[in-house]
Amino acid sequence: SAAGVAVPFVLGFVAAQFMPASLLAAGSERVVAGLFLGTALSISSVKIVAMVVREMNFMRRDLGQIIVSSAIIEDTIGWVIIAITIGIATRGRIEL
Repeated sequence: SAAGVAVPFVLGFVAAQFMPASLLAAGSERVVAGLFLGTALSISSVKIVAMVVREMNFMRRDLGQIIVSSAIIEDTIGWVIIAITIGIATRGRIEL
């Protein structure tokens, strides 16, 4: 769900704004650090989600399929955000 990505992302982004400058590569790169931290917290492990769904015998049920599909979509969104963040970190802007 959107909340499954948005809540951890926002919490990670906000946490990065309060990090000491000594923990940042460049003291002024709080936005990039926030994007990385937020994305890292919002990505789930599809393998672990699938294992839990399988152990609970939900894999062949609609609910299990929705849970695994949601985890895959959330991870895809996370990887897109990581790619954008890397572009911002290396070039200082987004290039399409």
